[in-house]
Amino acid sequence: MRAGLITVDDLLDVRVFSRFHAVVVARYPELPPRRVLYETIRRMVDYLVSDVITQSQKNIVESSVDSIQAVRAHSRQLISLSENSNILSCESLCDKKARRFSVLKYRFLHI
Repeated sequence: MRAGLITVDDLLDVRVFSRFHAVVVARYPELPPRRVLYETIRRMVDYLVSDVITQSQKNIVESSVDSIQAVRAHSRQLISLSENSNILSCESLCDKKARRFSVLKYRFLHI
């Protein structure tokens, strides 16, 4: 953010960011933009950490693993986010950043 490689507008293309950003802006309309960003990130981290803990506990219970060997031999990943998280939708942000990088690289190489 400070380097200017990504903006809040870019992040609004990411579903999980835009969801929490909207909540923060609605709850604290007078908050300066920098504080809105920090509060949005804090809420995202809280949500994702809580989700991974809850889902991982569920996965471990369902798997019936009872030793470290059983964990290592288990066929599926036990530590994970829930399917409801749907946070892996940053393709538009990644595409936008890739295009911006290509333009910058072209400009730099053709000075």
